[in-house]
Amino acid sequence: MQILKDNIRSRILDVAKQQFELKGYSKTSMREIAVDVGVGVGNIYNYFKSKDELFHEVVRPVLYALEMLLQEHHGIQGEDIMMMRSEEYLETCINEYISLYDTHHRLMKILLFRAQGSSLERFRENYTDRSTELVKVWFTVMQRKYPMINIAIPDFIIHLHTVWMFTMFEELLRHSIAKQEMKAILETGTIPIVLGGDHSITFPELLAYKDVYGPVSIIHFDSHTDTWGSDTDKEHHDHSTPFRRAIEYDCIDPKTSIQVGLRGGLFEESDFDFANNAGLEHIYAVDIHHMGIEKTAELIREKVGNNKVMVTFDIDFVDPAFAPGTGTPVSCGFISRQALELIRHALIGLDIVGFDLVEVAPNYDAGGITSILASRIVKEFITCVACKKAGIKEYAKKGMIENV
Repeated sequence: MQILKDNIRSRILDVAKQQFELKGYSKTSMREIAVDVGVGVGNIYNYFKSKDELFHEVVRPVLYALEMLLQEHHGIQGEDIMMMRSEEYLETCINEYISLYDTHHRLMKILLFRAQGSSLERFRENYTDRSTELVKVWFTVMQRKYPMINIAIPDFIIHLHTVWMFTMFEELLRHSIAKQEMKAILETGTIPIVLGGDHSITFPELLAYKDVYGPVSIIHFDSHTDTWGSDTDKEHHDHSTPFRRAIEYDCIDPKTSIQVGLRGGLFEESDFDFANNAGLEHIYAVDIHHMGIEKTAELIREKVGNNKVMVTFDIDFVDPAFAPGTGTPVSCGFISRQALELIRHALIGLDIVGFDLVEVAPNYDAGGITSILASRIVKEFITCVACKKAGIKEYAKKGMIENV
């Protein structure tokens, strides 16, 4: 009988988590949870006194993890400030943030974005205020222990650090794809289409591809290399670093991968050194303009061969006259027709396992023309996948974009 009760309680929690994640606290009813669990609504109250108590129990693991993070570093028994000066300590902190996000991203999303109407709707503010006070006490202890060190830090800076932590988590939750979710999609044999967001979303995608397929080949359409960064800060990741990190983490095979359309400015001559040393080939925009679409497509296809391919398309590959809605536009790009023709010529018949399109910024998109083009690019990709499944291996010479 106890086993049965435990099973029902576990089922209630699983269903409640799904409902809270989908609808949020305020729009989720105990009656709906009961129906999905398959028990009477009164039976749920035998396990949880209220919807608020049930919500607390659902998010308890992430509440506990955040509390442990706070106490470990800044509680009465927290870390010694002298340890915090080491590079190893900073690396440990970063890894803890990443681990917390990887383990609890779904619950974190519920807690930060779906708690309105519950007693936890001001959790972020309350945690930040309590963290500030706790850290102030911790600094006082450290000042007594090390009077020779000037560690007087304004309350505002302490408060700002915790605000930054939650802002980081919120940005990750809004714009990133959890590796586990992507991996689950790939394991079904589905070919995902991911829409950004900036190009930072591609790295977690590639981590999932690696887990399922091993290192894949990439075809990267962009005006920038996105291989910036340094060897000494491999934890740093943003929209300028995804392919450097992907190479460092063995997510892609650089020798069977290619970057197409590059024309962005450089900081120094060595900006291409990392990619060149790894064997990642580039086709510059000026070369495409000279040799034409069909020859470019031929080079792309020769490079990736029969390997499994992930295609990533930054909308700033297209000239800003045709795609103004992006954050880092670069002139002397390609017209819409050229972009669509290159996709069709280059991708048809390849063993493509996924696609993403990134850097569309609606706030900068005059008349919505960038979004219209982006949707057409996605359609062209889907067409290429359909042709592959239908056994069509060549692009029709006549009819251009309209037919097939």
